[in-house]
Amino acid sequence: MAASRFIGRVGGLAVALGVGVGAAAFSGHAVAWADTSDSGSSASSEAPSAANSDAGSTRSPRTSPRGRGASTTADASASVDPGPQPQTRISRDNSTPDIPDIPEQSTPETAPPPLVESVPADFAPVEAASAPSANQAAETWTNSVNAAPAAALAPPADPLPAAVTIVDPVLIPVLEPAPTAAPTGAVSGFLSKAGDLVTDDAGTGSLPVAMPLEWAYLAYSRRELSGPAASVDPGPVAKATTSEPLTKNGITVNPTTALVDGIIQGTMQATSERGNPLTFSWVDSRNGVDGTNGGKVVLGSVPVGNLPTPDAKPVTDPQSYTILPYATWLDPGVAKTTQQFSIRVTEVTEFDEFVTGIPLIGLVAAPVITLLQQLPLISDLLAPIIGASILATINVDVAALTKDGAPVAFTYRVPSFDGTLISTNYFPASGLTAGDEAPAALFGPGLGGGGEVNPYGYSSTNDFTPTVAALRAEDYNVVTWAPRGNYDSGGVLQLDNPFYEGRDASAIVSWLANPSNNLGAALNGPGDPKVGMVGGSYGGGIQWVTASTDPRIDAIVPAISWNSLPESLYPSEIFKTSWGNFLLLALEVLPPVTGNAAGARINDLIYQAILTGNLFGRVGESPLAMVNSSGPTVLLNKLEAPALIVQGTYDSLFPLDQAVTNAQTILANPYDTPVKMIWFCGGHGACNDEAVPAPADQRTQIYADTFAWLNQYVKGEGTAADAIPTFQWYDQRNALWTSDLFSFDEGFNKPQPLVTTSDGGSLAILPLLGGSGSSGVPEQFKGTPLATLYRFPFDRFIGVGASVASNAINVPITVGVRDQVVGAPELTFTYSGLGTSRAVFAQIVEGPSPEFPDGRVLGGLVTAVPVTLDGKEHTVSMPLQQIAYSQYPDRLSPPLSLQITSSATQFANSAIGFINISDINLELPVRA
Repeated sequence: MAASRFIGRVGGLAVALGVGVGAAAFSGHAVAWADTSDSGSSASSEAPSAANSDAGSTRSPRTSPRGRGASTTADASASVDPGPQPQTRISRDNSTPDIPDIPEQSTPETAPPPLVESVPADFAPVEAASAPSANQAAETWTNSVNAAPAAALAPPADPLPAAVTIVDPVLIPVLEPAPTAAPTGAVSGFLSKAGDLVTDDAGTGSLPVAMPLEWAYLAYSRRELSGPAASVDPGPVAKATTSEPLTKNGITVNPTTALVDGIIQGTMQATSERGNPLTFSWVDSRNGVDGTNGGKVVLGSVPVGNLPTPDAKPVTDPQSYTILPYATWLDPGVAKTTQQFSIRVTEVTEFDEFVTGIPLIGLVAAPVITLLQQLPLISDLLAPIIGASILATINVDVAALTKDGAPVAFTYRVPSFDGTLISTNYFPASGLTAGDEAPAALFGPGLGGGGEVNPYGYSSTNDFTPTVAALRAEDYNVVTWAPRGNYDSGGVLQLDNPFYEGRDASAIVSWLANPSNNLGAALNGPGDPKVGMVGGSYGGGIQWVTASTDPRIDAIVPAISWNSLPESLYPSEIFKTSWGNFLLLALEVLPPVTGNAAGARINDLIYQAILTGNLFGRVGESPLAMVNSSGPTVLLNKLEAPALIVQGTYDSLFPLDQAVTNAQTILANPYDTPVKMIWFCGGHGACNDEAVPAPADQRTQIYADTFAWLNQYVKGEGTAADAIPTFQWYDQRNALWTSDLFSFDEGFNKPQPLVTTSDGGSLAILPLLGGSGSSGVPEQFKGTPLATLYRFPFDRFIGVGASVASNAINVPITVGVRDQVVGAPELTFTYSGLGTSRAVFAQIVEGPSPEFPDGRVLGGLVTAVPVTLDGKEHTVSMPLQQIAYSQYPDRLSPPLSLQITSSATQFANSAIGFINISDINLELPVRA
C-alpha cells in the first residue's frame, strides 16, 4: 500500500486526540502468570539416562510402578481421545557408521574431498563386541556419529481437539485433602539446626561463610522416611461454565478448552472480518482486569498434529494456549473451582505495519495504537484504520474437567523449610489416570529461569536435557519450579546453596511424596518417592547439592554444571568479567524483558563480587566465601545417587575440568556410586560451525542415555544403564567416541605425553587489542564503524568466546596421524616483565585451513595463566583447558598451534606492560 495513504492520518490522529507517549503501554506477554497477591511478579519461563551398576554398590534397584491405563477427559458433552499411548522407548543404536562428511566449500574447484573419503580404513573406529579391559594394550574405538535414529516414541493423539462445550455436568464429589507435615527424622532434625545457623534475609542477603564441616554435617544427615497421612475434608463442588463467543468491531472469538492427556489446553478460534492478521496477549491480573491466584498461561504453545518424537521441535498453532491453573484445592477446605483467564485479541492492519515500521517513529506509534484500540468509542471509530482489539475471557472449570479424578497439570506455591513459597509446576505422566502412580523427574531451570511452564516447550536447553513432553512420554510425572528469588517464588537467590536452594528442592520432594496431595507419586516407602533429577547449568548445580544431602533422590543427570564456582568464575584469581556481567544480565535485565518486572532478588554479595571483579579484577573475601558455598565440592564425598554427567566441549563458563573433578570426587567416595560421563558438542557456547555442524543425532543419543539412566535407577526397570559407555565424547569433527575408561584413568593415555617446545619471544600487553576474542564481531558488523562500537562496549563485557589472536606468541604443534588428545595439555614457561597485568592467556588453535581461513580456537576455550610482572624471572606451570581432538589424515586435520596472547575478552581488563617468555614446554596427553 502506498505510503501517501497514511501520512495525513498519522498526524491527524495525534493532534486531534492529544495522546501522549507516556500514556501508552503495551499489554500482554507470550508466557504470563495471573496473581492477585503481592508475593510475585509476572514472568515467562526459561525453557528448559543411563551407568554401570557396580558390584559393590550399596544402592539396590527400586521396584517398578504399577501399570496404568489410557488417560480420560472429563466433560459433560464430549470426551477427548488422547490417542494411542507410547510403548516404545528410546534405545541405543549399535550401528557402526562412517565418520561424517565435511560439507564442500563454496569454491568447488578448490574444495577438498569429503572427510570419509580421506580416512584410511584402519583409522575408522569400530564397535567392540565387548568392552576392553583396562590392562589391554589398546582400546577399541566406537564411532556412532551417523547412527540411525533411535526408536521413536509414539506421541499422543492430536493435542488440539474440536471445541468441547461443558453444560451443567453431573459432578462426583471429591475429597479435598489438607497437607501433612514433612516426614521427621535425621535430615529434618539437621535442617532445623541448620536453620538456626543461617537465615534468608531479603534485606541483607546474609549467607554463611563456606565451612566444610557444616557441609559434611549436611551430607551425613539422612531423613527417616515415615509419618501418617493427613486427614482430608470435602470441599464445595463448583459447576462448569462456558466461554461465550464474542464479536466486536469485526473480530469474532470463540475460545474452546479441554483436558487432553492431563493438560488443559484449547484454541481461541478467532477471525477477522477484514482478513487482518491477529495477535494474542495474555492479560495479567496485576493490571486489574482478571485472573486467578498464580495461574499460568502459555500462548501459541500447542503443537499442530502429532510430534514425530518427543524430542522434536513442534510446529504450534498461534491461536492455541495451555493453562496451568493454580491448585487451590491443595489448600485446606478449598475445592476445585472455575478460574478465569483473559486473552486480548488484536488486529494488525497495513496502516499499523506501515507506521510501526518507520524508524524511531514506530517506537512511539506502537504504544499509541495499542492505547487507541482499547479506548471506548474511539476504538470503534478507528477500528477500520488501526484495527480492533477485544478481550476474551476463558473460563476453566477444573472441577468439571477432572470430575472423575483425572490428573491435571497445575501450578502451586510449595512452602519450603523457612516458609518461603516456591512456585512449583506439576505435569502428570502421559496416560496417567486416576489412582495410577508414576515415578517423578524434577526438572530444574537455568539461572534466571522460572521453571518450564509449557508442556510442549522446546529450546536450546533441550539439546542436553529432555523436554517436559519427552519425560512425560517416558512415563514420568514432571515437576519444574522457579528457584527462590526468581519470578513468583519468594526469598533471596543464593546460587544453588545447599542450605537454601537444596532444601527448597527437598521440600518439593516431601510435597510430592505426601499422599494427601494425590499427585500419583510412586513410592519407595512412606515419604520417599521414586524421583530423579534432570536439568542444565543452574538446573544441573541444584542436583548435586540436593542429591548429596537428601537420600531420597534416586538418580541425577546434571548437565553443564560445576564443581566449584570460584574455579569457574575466578580461576587462578583472574576474574571472568564477561561471564560475571552476563550472569548479572540474566538475573536483572533479561527477566524484566521476558515478563518478570521485579527482576531477581539476589544476595547482595553477588553484586559486590561482580563489581569488584570488574573494577579491580579481584573478588573480596566475603563474596568469595559466599560463592564458594554454592555448589557440590565436598558434598560429593557422600553422594550415593547414580550420576550421569553431561558436559559441553564448547563451554567457557563451566569447562570440562569441572565435570572431571566431579567424577573423580564421586569415584573416590566410599559408596561405589555409579557414575558415567558424556562430553557433547555444546554447553555455554555455540556448536554451530558452518564447516563442521553439530551432530544431527546428538540430542537423540543424550535422550537415550538419560532415559536408560533414569529407568534403571529410578523406576528400577532393566539394566540399560549398564550398556552406556563409561566415557563418551565428541571430537572437534563431531565424531562420537566411547571408552571403557575415563580420560583420567590409568591406561587411557600413553605413558609419555606428546612434548612440544619453543624458545618463546616477547609480547606487548595491551587491553583487548590483538588478544583472544577481540575479533569476535558479528558478520553483519564487520567492515563498518559499528565493529568498533560492538567490540569495546559489548565484547568487553559479554564476549564469552575465544578467537585467534593477532598479538601472540605462536608455537606449532605436531600431532601424529590417528592420535587423539583427550584431556588437559600442561603448559610450562619461564618469563620476566613489567606491567600491571596479572595474567597472560593460552589457547590451542586449529588452522588456518580451507574450512577455517582464520583458524579457530578448539572449543572456544582460553586459559588465564597467572604471572607476576615485577622485573624478576619466574616459572609457571599449569594445565590448560581440556580438549577433545582427533588427528585425521590430510586436510582433515589442519595444523595445531599453541597461542600465548596478551588479553582475552573473557577476562577483559585494562592491564598494560610487556613480557619476555622463554623455555616454553607443552605436554599433550595422547590416547593409548
